[in-house]
Amino acid sequence: SETDRYLLKRLIQKTELIEFIYEVENGQEALDHLEKMLLNSNDEQEVRFPNIIFLDVNMPLLNGFEFLQKYLDFTQENKQFPISNIIMFSSSENEEDRKKALAYDFVNDYMIKGSAGTKEIKNKIEDIFKL
Repeated sequence: SETDRYLLKRLIQKTELIEFIYEVENGQEALDHLEKMLLNSNDEQEVRFPNIIFLDVNMPLLNGFEFLQKYLDFTQENKQFPISNIIMFSSSENEEDRKKALAYDFVNDYMIKGSAGTKEIKNKIEDIFKL
């Protein structure tokens, strides 16, 4: 939701570790954006591929799990695309959701909205990049 994206963006900005944040409204828009980035990477303009993708389980058009599978397919079809680190950031506390998400090699963590603050997000980002 717009509110969730706003709150997460504020938390990420407070870490002072991420320079550029791009947000989309749903999983399909995210995939479309990644495909567009890949096409533009052949041009001479600089393309900033995402280092981290924060992803919710519950999203319109494509839910988080549908996105993960399509993302996996996308990266396998486009070997030159640098695989991003993904952090699931969801309100779902369902252990099955957690296990399902973490079964993907590129999913680094599963965080619960409301229980994760700036410090926790900063720690996750530092862990990913070994800062």
